[in-house]
Amino acid sequence: MSSCSGAKTTGVKSVEVDEHVQEPVDVTISTSTSKGMSPDSTLLNISTSVDVISSPPGFTRDLTRERVEGFEFVGNFKIPEEHAVLYRRIYEKHGHMATKKVIKFNDEMLLTCVTSLLKIISAMENVRGSELSEALLERWEGSIKDAESLEFNVKWLREGFNRLKDHWRSSFGIDKEVETNAQALDAMHVYLSTREEELSALLFEVQIQKRKGEETILSLRKIIEEKLSQKIKFQNESVVGLVLS
Repeated sequence: MSSCSGAKTTGVKSVEVDEHVQEPVDVTISTSTSKGMSPDSTLLNISTSVDVISSPPGFTRDLTRERVEGFEFVGNFKIPEEHAVLYRRIYEKHGHMATKKVIKFNDEMLLTCVTSLLKIISAMENVRGSELSEALLERWEGSIKDAESLEFNVKWLREGFNRLKDHWRSSFGIDKEVETNAQALDAMHVYLSTREEELSALLFEVQIQKRKGEETILSLRKIIEEKLSQKIKFQNESVVGLVLS
């Protein structure tokens, strides 16, 4: 579970915050990663309709924030510098990830939860499909569930993550299918090799029988030729020779 689990109980109700909620804007998302990964590898290459939240409800709109060392402000939200580029890509397509629907008065807790999600997405940029494991996916699942329980703007992340899990699980089906086909091909190869040996043996036997048949035919032809010669001789000679012999 991420560090923001259980954050529903966090808040100081004595603080008053302007909670203007912008109307969601329906847009179509289509971005690509900068590292040549497959479309599902970072969960950012998504083509779907989502509600873009330009600023978490209740976030102050003060545009004169002072620079904080180690952080950058993206859409008026403080983000660790190492994740600023990634968050900006997300923000431009999906709006802010955090909302103040549950955590209303604790900006540091919001930052902790968002940073946890950014670490996951950043890790996905460097993880190959062959490196995925059930344990790793469960850790990512836990952090995403935490964000969902806080009613963060992570529908797009959930859809992409589910797609990633489906691809990962289907890869095992492909392996099984390949193994099954390989076994079938091996069995077919054995069968054909056996039949080839049987046919070779049969062909050898046929060749022997053919030679014997040819010898028999040659012998019979000689006998027939002799009988024909005798017949011709009988037909062309005087019969008296047979009578007086």
